[in-house]
Amino acid sequence: MKRILLSALAAGVALPLFGNPLFTETPPDGLLAPRAASDVTPVAPTMQWEAPPVAAIPAAPAADAVRNIIYIIGDGMGSGAHALASLRAHGEQGRLVMDRLPHQGLALTHSKNSRVTDSAASGTALATGFKTNNSSVGVLPDGSPCTSIAALAKARGMSVGILTDDYLAGATPAAFYAHQPNRAMTDEIMAELVHSGYEIFFANDTGSDSLRDNQTTGTNLVEVMTGLGYAFSYTVNDFKTSLTQSEKSVGLMPSGEISFQKGDVRVLGDVMQASLERLNRNPNGFFMLFECSLPDKGGHSSDMNQSVFGTLRTDWLVKTAVDFALTHPGTLVVVTADHETGGISAVRGTADADPVAYTREPNHTSAPVPVGAFGPGAQLFARVLDNTDIPRIMAYLLKLEMPPRS
Repeated sequence: MKRILLSALAAGVALPLFGNPLFTETPPDGLLAPRAASDVTPVAPTMQWEAPPVAAIPAAPAADAVRNIIYIIGDGMGSGAHALASLRAHGEQGRLVMDRLPHQGLALTHSKNSRVTDSAASGTALATGFKTNNSSVGVLPDGSPCTSIAALAKARGMSVGILTDDYLAGATPAAFYAHQPNRAMTDEIMAELVHSGYEIFFANDTGSDSLRDNQTTGTNLVEVMTGLGYAFSYTVNDFKTSLTQSEKSVGLMPSGEISFQKGDVRVLGDVMQASLERLNRNPNGFFMLFECSLPDKGGHSSDMNQSVFGTLRTDWLVKTAVDFALTHPGTLVVVTADHETGGISAVRGTADADPVAYTREPNHTSAPVPVGAFGPGAQLFARVLDNTDIPRIMAYLLKLEMPPRS
């Protein structure tokens, strides 16, 4: 087992931390033998490790029904990622906003054909309320399509936003609009995005060739979507401006805008705030999915700095969502993960206050993941759930019909 030392830092301070974690082996006597600092590459000095402030969360405003849903998924963000990020930012566990939401549960994540899910099967479960096989997106094991909570909301007349710092055809966002037997079918997935009718899409620009030169349709889907009223933008500022000027917006961000290397832990929260203002113009309400992919990337690479950064970035999404819900009665906020990655656990160091993280393997695990909820109906999430229960509870609260599980 590898052990990762993480230096202490104060929230809000820019530190030249390490792009690759400082690995150490634990010898039999329990003492640590760290790698030489010369073996580690520093990240850019622009890196910011700023966490939302620790403060009591007021009670949710009274509401007769759920009008809006903000669904936040931290890819690969298990309990260990929560603990490590809280220790790093606040010096003790349980201090993240998502950990202090008034209703807390756990979700099981296995897929139909494996105890350990991939993001396609877990995304499908979280979007549609159905288990499927690994690699499948929005379809049952027999290949038949299943409808997502986002599509049901759209059919009701609600506005929908699908936002991620991953790419648009990534497994998690794709599960909310596409129906394909394999997550690798990027051209086919992008072709389905075009006619979803959702008001907002936001992602990095990876795979955008499948939009500009789609092999499935033989067309430039950017031109097609522009003809359908979508405004495209390629910087965060331009995207936020387009939300005020256009009915439908697509943001395709180059890596320099929203990447881990950019070091802006709050950028997704700013994007969420602008998107919420746009979606809230619909009197029928809205559904928003916002995914942060970095906890998963950190778990896969055993880069605990990236895992912490991604978890704190997700926590800013939760803070932004809760602030919105406090001033907009009828808004339900739900935050969870599609699965755990890395087998991460974290404790406070014994010699000093620095946290120590342990990783079991650079892969997905079968560990259950935290679920936090705030707003009307939030108490229904405060139990051990199957991941397919989450969109089904949302459908129940919105009075939408989701097909029963067989």
